Amino acid sequence: MLLPAAAVGIGGLAALVGRLPKAWIALTLVLAWVGVATAASFAYSVGERDQTLLQQRRDVAAVMSLLPPGSRILSVDAPQPLVLTGQTNASRFQVFSGGLTAYLQDTWPGGTQGYGEWVAEQAPTVIALGNAGAPGWLDPVLAESYHRLGRSNGWTWAVSDSVPLADREAIRATLAEN
Repeated sequence: MLLPAAAVGIGGLAALVGRLPKAWIALTLVLAWVGVATAASFAYSVGERDQTLLQQRRDVAAVMSLLPPGSRILSVDAPQPLVLTGQTNASRFQVFSGGLTAYLQDTWPGGTQGYGEWVAEQAPTVIALGNAGAPGWLDPVLAESYHRLGRSNGWTWAVSDSVPLADREAIRATLAEN
């Protein structure tokens, strides 16, 4: 088993400190090291807070409140809104990296184009698109029936034409405020 370089370095330092002629010097050095490590950990944990999750929750709540009841989200590289709404994806496929696109091409009837057609048949109210954007196989579906209305931290909202124009404009305005 390989140890991280830091662990080996700290272990070597501990061995050197253990060889010091007076125990109180070793104890002082160890306590100083523990104090510095504790202070650094505390400073990081208190000073490095990120508000991303709170903003994502606000965005999801705002958008869902403007959509018709029973609206469904389909994820394409963006599982966050599914998690935040408690929904499950219409497909077991949602993160298209690590060879999944090639797998779909080889196994889904009609390949990735067939999968895109299947997505269109499902007619989700929203397609959440990850930061990488829409894969090419989804472009025809998006062009025909969806509007990209804005971004949240981690994804873009593509909302169906079935949502009334006034509601789509309200979603666009809400996302622009955030």
